[in-house]
Amino acid sequence: MSPAIRSGAPTGSTRALLAELQRSLPAQEIPLKAPVAGGPGEHRADEHLRHVMETLPEGVWSIGLPGLELLCANAAIERIFGYSRAEFYRNPHLWLETIHPEDRKNLGTSFRELLRDGQGEFEFLGIRADGELRRLRSRTWCVRDEHGRLLRIDGITTEVRTPGPGEPGLRNSARQLRRLIDHAADTLFIHDREGRIFDVNEQACRSLGYTRVELLSLHVEQIEVGTGADELHRLWRTAGRDIPMTLQGTHRRKDGTTFPVEVRLSRLNAEDDTFFVVVARDVSERRHLEEQLRQSQKMEAVGRLAGGVAHDFNNMLAVINGYSHLLLQMPETPETVRQHVAQIAQAGERAASLTRQLLAFSRRQVVNPRPLDLIETVQNLRRMLDRLIGEDVRLAVECVPETGRILADPSQIEQVLMNLVVNGRDAMPQGGSITIRTRNVPAGEGPSVAREAAAGWVALSVADSGVGMDPETVTRIFEPFFTTKPAGQGTGLGLATVYGIVCQNGGEIEVATDVGKGTTFTIYLPRLAGGGEASEAADPTADSHRGAETVLVVEDDPLVCRIAESALRSAGYAVLSVGSGPEALELLSTFSCDPDLVLTDVVMPEMSGGELAEELARRRPDLPILFMSGYNEDFILAQGLRAGQVELLSKPFTPLELARKVRAMLDRRHHARSVA
Repeated sequence: MSPAIRSGAPTGSTRALLAELQRSLPAQEIPLKAPVAGGPGEHRADEHLRHVMETLPEGVWSIGLPGLELLCANAAIERIFGYSRAEFYRNPHLWLETIHPEDRKNLGTSFRELLRDGQGEFEFLGIRADGELRRLRSRTWCVRDEHGRLLRIDGITTEVRTPGPGEPGLRNSARQLRRLIDHAADTLFIHDREGRIFDVNEQACRSLGYTRVELLSLHVEQIEVGTGADELHRLWRTAGRDIPMTLQGTHRRKDGTTFPVEVRLSRLNAEDDTFFVVVARDVSERRHLEEQLRQSQKMEAVGRLAGGVAHDFNNMLAVINGYSHLLLQMPETPETVRQHVAQIAQAGERAASLTRQLLAFSRRQVVNPRPLDLIETVQNLRRMLDRLIGEDVRLAVECVPETGRILADPSQIEQVLMNLVVNGRDAMPQGGSITIRTRNVPAGEGPSVAREAAAGWVALSVADSGVGMDPETVTRIFEPFFTTKPAGQGTGLGLATVYGIVCQNGGEIEVATDVGKGTTFTIYLPRLAGGGEASEAADPTADSHRGAETVLVVEDDPLVCRIAESALRSAGYAVLSVGSGPEALELLSTFSCDPDLVLTDVVMPEMSGGELAEELARRRPDLPILFMSGYNEDFILAQGLRAGQVELLSKPFTPLELARKVRAMLDRRHHARSVA
């Protein structure tokens, strides 16, 4: 931290810098002070403007010529630099020493540009009286008389934080104050107790869309509307006994639109009347960010709920689907019973699809990513999509031939495509067209996701010619269970699922729509460097799924435990089962139990599957462990396991899927032993 600056005579470096700046001044006769304005009402306007200057959060100041001494400053300057104005006035060149030495090197160049252009901006590191450093920015401009001679240099200095209200005592003319106030970034106007507007600044004209003359003919109640306006009006009608104060309000523009503002109201007592100074800051962007944060928190909460519900349903579906498949595999099952069981199995699969949507929304879906060609995925789905949308909707595919590969689960991308196409079809009850496009997006030109994609992005868009959406609907389309479809025709999970899948794969989704003009969803996913190579999936039917080894099942849900036992025994395996991690460890210690594989749930009371795996790794490092869960690998890794340790079977699973997974892991173990 730099040492505090002492107010007094300028230092040697300051004198040298001062001389350099003075040499930059043009060779002309420069008045030492501005002419004093006069005329009726000047004293009253001067008093009003002084009060206004003291309410501004920005620091305002004037530098005299040719000596470059500080002529005046408002109270915000004291808050920014930590010096009193008396100290600045005793050492009128102290302002130079508040600039960090590294930034003083650039001051000469900025000063010459200011003299050349008439205005400028200088960003620097400021040194406060207590030695604290703050990043500051000064906007400056030259003030000339009617003959073009330089009178002084005016400026406004702002910092990262907004300064608070200050003290009175600004020494300046009404003309100078008027110029400074008009350069303020906030809307400012003065009105009397009757609500008649007395004066406004230029920012008020820009924000509200009126000319100065128009604003001076309005009543303040025509501008201040909505929530907070009644409180403001009550305050100034009762002479503002409770002010100064800050309120949240709403301003109405000339075109009728409104925007939220933060209003700082203060009272100005003149000799013959009471006036009120309103300083208003547009907080539209801040409100937008706050709404985004609330929406994100709401989505996260619903996501956790959806993930928990899906996990519990997956346990039940594992039992329903498991026994259904076992009954279908039994040759002694009567044909009439088989037909009923097949319907149960089909309903179970549809229910499992719904839980996968819930898990995709909560980003806990089990995924198997691999290098994926989007063009190939779209073409493979083309026939199914044609049947899905019907004959009155035309489907077009426009893919750039060189579209890069992505790393994603094919079933997830297919789900995204089908959901978006179905959504587009439902938006065109009288028919229309849907166009699917793919293209490459270079790095640096993609969406505003937190991490940049080094190899760029692959964009997948689905556009329809349907009814479109209004802005209010767009803000809610990714909310779970929100739907514009009639009751019974939509779950409200389609776009929420799409959103969850895109986020899970490190991408972003954009929506372009307008009422009556259709909708385009564009998804950006990170492109694989070098294009990636598609991996060949092994044929699950090529390997036998039967065996004679011993499997230890650890599952706290008795129904899930029993279906796992039945499935493994039907495939020839010997099975031991327990309901918790401590029971499994006791079984391994107490009895001569030597399982060839452990099948365990992840989320269990007393001891999680991850904790059990760590203990087993210390006792039996070579013992393979298969986790079963409705959650994805990221969730399992969060339970304390390291990447590379996880073999995962997704719930709900069929008996055949369980047997094949167990067989594959045991075969790898046998192979590793034979090689060793």
